[in-house]
Amino acid sequence: AWVHVELVYGVLQRFIAHPRADVFLMQTVVTKGFILRLLDLFDSEDIREREQLKTILHGAYSRIIPLRGFIRASITNLFQRYIYELPRFNGVAELLEI
Repeated sequence: AWVHVELVYGVLQRFIAHPRADVFLMQTVVTKGFILRLLDLFDSEDIREREQLKTILHGAYSRIIPLRGFIRASITNLFQRYIYELPRFNGVAELLEI
């Protein structure tokens, strides 16, 4: 199953990192809802998946400037949920690296 997931993450990563990719087109694909679902995936047990997600989120953060504030606020909310509500969350270290 990881082979298929890795392929999808690779395509998304190349789309976001491509120098000729239109930022307005990216904004139609990478929406606020997409970012929230992406952050939920950081709770994966697989370190390879979390590393791929970290790369994708970092690329989105650096390329899609209007979403930067939302990404920071969403990561902050996730950390607060981890501190006060969640018994564990696997992706804390990777999110701190972003």
